[in-house]
Amino acid sequence: MEKLLFQFLVDEFGVDKNTFPEPLGEGHINQTWLAYNKDGPLVLQKLNTEVFPSSDILMNNFSKVATHLLNKQQQGHYPFTVMKLLKNAHGNEVCHHPEFGLWRGLSFIEDTVTLQTVTSAKQAHQVAFSFGAFGRSLMDLPVAELGEVLVDFHNLETRLKQLDKAVSHAKDNAVSYDGQARLKAAQAPLDFVNQHLSIVDEINALIAAGLPLRVTHNDTKVNNVLLKKADYSASCVIDLDTVMPGYLMYDFGDMVRSVTSPEREDTPDTDKVTLREDMFAAVVEGYLESMQGALTEIEVDSLLPGAKLLIFIVGIRFLTDYLNGDSYFGADFDDHNLLRANNQFALLASLLQQEQRLQHIIEQAR
Repeated sequence: MEKLLFQFLVDEFGVDKNTFPEPLGEGHINQTWLAYNKDGPLVLQKLNTEVFPSSDILMNNFSKVATHLLNKQQQGHYPFTVMKLLKNAHGNEVCHHPEFGLWRGLSFIEDTVTLQTVTSAKQAHQVAFSFGAFGRSLMDLPVAELGEVLVDFHNLETRLKQLDKAVSHAKDNAVSYDGQARLKAAQAPLDFVNQHLSIVDEINALIAAGLPLRVTHNDTKVNNVLLKKADYSASCVIDLDTVMPGYLMYDFGDMVRSVTSPEREDTPDTDKVTLREDMFAAVVEGYLESMQGALTEIEVDSLLPGAKLLIFIVGIRFLTDYLNGDSYFGADFDDHNLLRANNQFALLASLLQQEQRLQHIIEQAR
């Protein structure tokens, strides 16, 4: 961290001059730091305004949702800690520097950890229970009060069009790298995508049948739940930047994607990527338990299709980024995003092989 930036954060957030901020977390998008001021530890984040160009909508959504959850918590209707936005020296929840960009401060939740992979059904249950409680507690927050932070974020047809465009650019070598070579390497996952386009019709049918729009988290990865160090019970749902109107199948689906594989999303051992049925059952149990019967019948019907959708979409996004030269997610090596895409498609293939058993688990828990 540059000295001028450090001084800016000292001025804005009262950061301790004698304690240099440390990088925090493994997020792809925002830069996150752990710092200290007179009140103790706090989280500082630089918002990625290329990914989130509508930062005013993002901050409004974040503030409304956090306030709503705090009210629920105070009434005894929300069992978890709520991450709060902190005011800067000027009384604002966000501050801008012409050189260093947009920054905000967040409360730091002590004595907690995040996981990258789930190793027990208890952990899976806790992650699902926390996201279920999050979704249920926001059901009485009017959807119209929140804006769309990322347009078509989980729209499969939009993601497929983006993939087609990336294929065309790579084919024409209208890129700063060897597009033809990447296109050749991506042929197998591209074939997989084309073989599973029926997922589009399955999702569209659910939406057309009246799937209700809710306030959703939209990034329900396992590492977006803080767990208590002492017993790995859920403490706090974090990363509210993608909170906006959506369908609860998105949140359930991304949990399944994140929780059920035994491997990290960039494991080189793609053959080891499989959907663990016991973890899926724990996700279903935890999610429906915390929802307390609040889901409509069609929302329960949408859960497994939502898992297909989110795994498919994330794989498509990784593949698109690979063909675009790794401009969104970034990459540590040449085929990093191709590997990530292949792992998602391996997980989806595993889900489809077990589809009847997985649906039976949901039916048993309804």
